[in-house]
Amino acid sequence: MLVLLILKWAIILSIIGLVAVSSVIIVKLMMAHNKYKHLPGPPRNSFLFGNLSLLQSVMKDETTFGEAFFELHKKYGPVVLIFALHKAVVSMTDPAIIKEVLTNDKYVKPAENYTVFVELFGERFGGYSLVSETNHEKWARHRRVLNPAFHRQYLRELMYIFNDSAGRMVQYLTTKADGKTEVSMVDTIGRVTVEAIAKAGFSMDEDMIFQKSTFRDAIALCFEAGRKVNIDPLLQYNPFKEARDYRAKTKEAIHLLRDTAERMIRQRLKDQQEGKKLPKDILSYIIKTAMVDEKFQMVEMVDDLSHFWSRLLEEIDTVIGDKEDLLYEDIAKLEYMMLCWHTVINQVLYHFLMFAGFERNTSAFSTRHWHRSKKPEELQCLGHRVPANTMLFLVTYVMCRQEQFFKDPLTFDPERFRRDEDSPLYTYFPFSMGSRSCIGQHFALIEARVVLVKLFQKLNLKLVPGQKLGMVDRLTMRPSSQCLHYITERSKSA
Repeated sequence: MLVLLILKWAIILSIIGLVAVSSVIIVKLMMAHNKYKHLPGPPRNSFLFGNLSLLQSVMKDETTFGEAFFELHKKYGPVVLIFALHKAVVSMTDPAIIKEVLTNDKYVKPAENYTVFVELFGERFGGYSLVSETNHEKWARHRRVLNPAFHRQYLRELMYIFNDSAGRMVQYLTTKADGKTEVSMVDTIGRVTVEAIAKAGFSMDEDMIFQKSTFRDAIALCFEAGRKVNIDPLLQYNPFKEARDYRAKTKEAIHLLRDTAERMIRQRLKDQQEGKKLPKDILSYIIKTAMVDEKFQMVEMVDDLSHFWSRLLEEIDTVIGDKEDLLYEDIAKLEYMMLCWHTVINQVLYHFLMFAGFERNTSAFSTRHWHRSKKPEELQCLGHRVPANTMLFLVTYVMCRQEQFFKDPLTFDPERFRRDEDSPLYTYFPFSMGSRSCIGQHFALIEARVVLVKLFQKLNLKLVPGQKLGMVDRLTMRPSSQCLHYITERSKSA
């Protein structure tokens, strides 16, 4: 009888607890819904899960966040509220707000959006690096140490690496240049990008273009796992063997990446202490800078670790000719190439952004002293009051498709980005802006220029017909297809 009585009360208390927890959740959701009811946006599909259908359509690759928010802004205007499960997200397309939020450090990154960069399946992945660190003081210290290594003046000294990797990419493509073989340019560009980063960053000797690379595969696996966790948070608790094996494989990949980084850093530190000559790469530069900052720890180092076509080819032939190794000055001599860069490449980024937008929180922080203010700060946007501590989504993807900012926005028109023409401010920001803009953008732009010159200097590319050329959301936006091309070697008369 005593056992039955205990069991009875255990069940009753469990029910009471469940009801209590459910009541708290319901009350909090009601309060959140009431808090944001004055803001325009689509009706919620579910009281508990908010605008779940939007998230599901992105997860199923039926659309992207950029396209989904583009449709929402067309219907509801420049301020749109959605609920991502229980979390309120306010999307904005007002240039004045973009300027205020992205150039003011009191609007911090929402930490919950970057957990997959910090760790995966309980294993430290990127840790609290420049991408995922939301504490401004800690982030600023990291940035001060890393900034000099990504300055144009230092990166120009690494031109020999960009030349070598881009040249080897051309050699790789030449082996497939029969005009019949379908070649994945997504895979090829991925190969040369990772190799250039590994060599310029850490002087790694591994061949990542011609050979299968465990290092490159590990990076790809970790990013894939990050997306899967975002879609299915329960994956990290799934008891079935397939999920357990996937988690184990991801952890092995993380160990490979972090162990490799730590081993290289320790060896470089040892060489520095012994007075040995360090290789000229980004890691060496960072170590020399970090030695001055006693607070910069090993784990932090590991964490941070078509009308223009003929003119473009003519200029490459005239200025570069058959020159194999490009100098930084050679890139500057390519006047039309530079014009193309500021127009065509910007136009490509304009249509196919890496990120639909950037997130920040309306903050309760004091800009000057970096502590909690007594009164949380709200944000006013075009007559709409956005409560404090709200996640903001600043969608450059949507702004690049709106007539009020760009004439014929969906037309491929590189001339809109000519240097001597006015362009709308705070509408197009593929690398974000302000103090937290992408530290690696100069590295990426220099590498892209060298790769493009080498590619066009030697090869002709023809798109394989019948491909679906769209975009999908992975941790970044990427082509939905492999961008298959037929490749032939180029003669000067071509």
